[in-house]
Amino acid sequence: MKDIAAGIPRRDAIVGATVRRFRPIVLTAATAVLALIPLTRSDFFGPMAVAMMGGIIAATVLTLGLLPALYAVWFRVRPEEARGYAGDARSDGLVWLQPAAEHPVLRTATPGALPITMEGSDS
Repeated sequence: MKDIAAGIPRRDAIVGATVRRFRPIVLTAATAVLALIPLTRSDFFGPMAVAMMGGIIAATVLTLGLLPALYAVWFRVRPEEARGYAGDARSDGLVWLQPAAEHPVLRTATPGALPITMEGSDS
């Protein structure tokens, strides 16, 4: 939220927050999983340790992969909101991204929208 309040585009803020939190989350999860390894030899605590290790690994993957994606879907963050990129609507319906400086015509991802030409373009 601080990045968005600072004026960073929402998609860049989501990616930046995920990258910033990656190392602390992975190190914490790895520490917990490694700490449970000695318990796997026990007949009594072994199944619980294996279940906890699986849960920690699954929660880590979901936190780093699914949660940012769900945030982007829930708040309708579009790929073309990224700084310095323009969405190009292709005939297959996908939006391809390329740097705005290399893109001769900026187009919106909305079907039927009129193209907006950049300064200095011939069209």
